[in-house]
Amino acid sequence: ARQLRHLQTIEQSARRGADLVRQVLSFARGTEVRQLVVDPLRVAREVEKLVRDTFPKNIDFELVSAPGLWHVRGDSTQIHQVLVNLCVNARDAMPAGGRMQLHLANVVLDEAAVAGRREARPGPHVAVVVEDSGTGIAPEVLERIFEPFFTTKEVGSGTGLGLSTTHSIVKAHGGLITVASRPGHGSIFTVHFPAVLDGEEGAEAGRRAPPAGQGQLVLVIDDEPALRLMAQATLEAFGYRVLLAENGSVGLGLFDEHAARIGVIVTDMAMPVLDGSSTVAALRARDADVPIIASSGLQTGDSLLRAGLIQGFLPKPYTAEALLVALAEVLRPR
Repeated sequence: ARQLRHLQTIEQSARRGADLVRQVLSFARGTEVRQLVVDPLRVAREVEKLVRDTFPKNIDFELVSAPGLWHVRGDSTQIHQVLVNLCVNARDAMPAGGRMQLHLANVVLDEAAVAGRREARPGPHVAVVVEDSGTGIAPEVLERIFEPFFTTKEVGSGTGLGLSTTHSIVKAHGGLITVASRPGHGSIFTVHFPAVLDGEEGAEAGRRAPPAGQGQLVLVIDDEPALRLMAQATLEAFGYRVLLAENGSVGLGLFDEHAARIGVIVTDMAMPVLDGSSTVAALRARDADVPIIASSGLQTGDSLLRAGLIQGFLPKPYTAEALLVALAEVLRPR
């Protein structure tokens, strides 16, 4: 029994290390921003659905948007990640429940507002504010809140990369992020994204929308809850149906139950319980033809592609558009 506990400790430590490496790789690659016109209210409504579906019911969430909200230029998936990260931090600051508000408004920043921020420019912006009634942030913590690897959470509960990644994304968008807090009275995170006025949107209007599905059932196997939720929201918005599994073992169980209906599988390669390679092999033993897309931030899918075990590969972290394109490719009639 003692040896089993040691093995479980080693496995847990290795799993945490793998999670940290994936986040470090994402952080170290830097943040690349696709310059598309994004409706921030649409993104906020997606986040609202995620919050209402997954956050504790003792958190009272409210989305408030000013009328005539401007659009912004950037990457909708990354902006979605910023909002989710801020909402998750607000949730964690309210373990006993409380109030959370996501507020959006048009703001024109002057020279003084962007002074000392080389990435930012004065002009029209969309302000995104996440306010909570939680425990607040101590002044000494507030000074380091956006530092990589800085966390006040217990060992094993956080990597300290959530807010630093948020800061990097906002900075890459030419935006600003600030925080104000009083211990015991909650916190307010404010993000300003540069706005796109009506006359500037024409250049983006001709871009093709990502390919949509036609009701196919997609089995998504991944141990990262945020990625599963992002995949579900994306796929359902673009005409797919979705089954979610948090590891390969659960994924195989769902496949055995719904094999006749599943049209394609997307599986992570680094997972607990049953890793991606073993999951792919087990799926192939059950069905030689079902399309499988593998994803990883630590390895490539070259050997699996050459062996015909998978039909597509997505390097992590991938965007919603990359997922939709990969699905369209493997589902395309040959």
